[in-house]
Amino acid sequence: MSSRIDYWDTLKAICILLVVAMHTDVPEPFPQAYDLMVPAFFFVSGYFISTKYDFKTFLKKKFTSLIIPFIFWY
Repeated sequence: MSSRIDYWDTLKAICILLVVAMHTDVPEPFPQAYDLMVPAFFFVSGYFISTKYDFKTFLKKKFTSLIIPFIFWY
């Protein structure tokens, strides 16, 4: 049994596809909706952020797992 919620995954997939379409030459059926796609994606993705660490520990973990490899490879 999966603990994932299907409609949230579907909503994230739709947001991803619309963000990709926004960055390509796909005709815009609803140009006003493109202004909301990136914020919607971040909201939907951030809704399930883990809260098992305090903010300082969270930043330290993210720094070591994201920023240090970025600096190394850049």
